[in-house]
Amino acid sequence: MPRRSSDQIIVTVSLLMIVGLFLVSFGGEASVWRSGTHQPQLERVLPSTDIMQMPAVPSDHPCVYVRPSDVRVIRARIGMPEFLPAWKDVHSATTDPESGYLFRAFVYLVTGDTGQGRRAIDGALAALLATTDGRTFGSPFHFSALVYDWCYDLLSEHDKQVFIRHFERLADSHAPGYPASLAAPALVGHGVEGWLLTGQLPAGLAIYEPINGS
Repeated sequence: MPRRSSDQIIVTVSLLMIVGLFLVSFGGEASVWRSGTHQPQLERVLPSTDIMQMPAVPSDHPCVYVRPSDVRVIRARIGMPEFLPAWKDVHSATTDPESGYLFRAFVYLVTGDTGQGRRAIDGALAALLATTDGRTFGSPFHFSALVYDWCYDLLSEHDKQVFIRHFERLADSHAPGYPASLAAPALVGHGVEGWLLTGQLPAGLAIYEPINGS
């Protein structure tokens, strides 16, 4: 798959994730932009008695972008004629020198091909090792988090620790830092759209269980 097509898929999925985050976090309530200052502010229109509840982190994998029930649906559809071209594109993308490991992880997630899964893990670890800036083209911070999640049952304890060490290193290399500063914006701003939501959020979801000892 051409690089541009691969990027378009990731951008589309990322936008869906962000929209979903808004729907979950704001519970469907109305929000308004209030201008009048140099920096617009997001204000929730809620009765003072409402209590905001954070969604629970899933206790199993996969949990980033897809859940086990989604995987079952995907498996049922990949053999349908209308989905065959897209599935062929996914397989073609596994040879991409920069992001092929992500597509190998997806193939493993759907088919259980352990050879593809192991190559995805090795590719993700190599990409993380070569990365000093999580904003690098190819999104190794983001993509490797997906590999961790989608290939979770193939990871050794050593693999997990190496992934986590690199995730923490990259998270700490750019504002809002690691752990993220409580003073940093969580939903709007430059540091959020390309860093917190794209890198730290999927990585945090993926590694939540081992870090919390469950």
